[in-house]
Amino acid sequence: MQFSEIIAAQKPLESLVRLALATKGATVTDGTVDRYTSLLEAAILADEGESLDGNIWQDFVSGVDGGSKYEGCIRSIAETLGASSSEVGQFLAVSNATIDALTGTPMDEAEQFLAADLEAIVPTEAKDYSHLDDESRVVAMEVDRELGGPDASRPEPSHIEAETDHAE
Repeated sequence: MQFSEIIAAQKPLESLVRLALATKGATVTDGTVDRYTSLLEAAILADEGESLDGNIWQDFVSGVDGGSKYEGCIRSIAETLGASSSEVGQFLAVSNATIDALTGTPMDEAEQFLAADLEAIVPTEAKDYSHLDDESRVVAMEVDRELGGPDASRPEPSHIEAETDHAE
């Protein structure tokens, strides 16, 4: 999905949620998208000082620590999905650029800001094979090369952690 498609969407926040779920590899269903979108909408209302009386997310949003309820809810969703801090940063960057574009910043300028923000994010995801010792890394890389690359459906335990646990 292109940034311009998010801006042009009838429901940009819903488009952002769909993009985030798809990027994370989570199952994207209308129910999941609706649930996360309504949570973020409630957080936005809370940040704007609106009452959440009667909102199904009232207790959850009020329990979010920190200044921005929106950012706190994003971090909560990210934790549920197993997203890294850099993935949270990416979502926030796209979200902020979307807000800028929807509130009057010219599209090309919003895209430039977005590109700069995304470039500044330091990846925090583990690199493939980083959890393996040297010998296991070589074997795993050879097997993956024969099978066509790493396969998330067959994760391996960290051999380095296992060695550390036995050494104590």
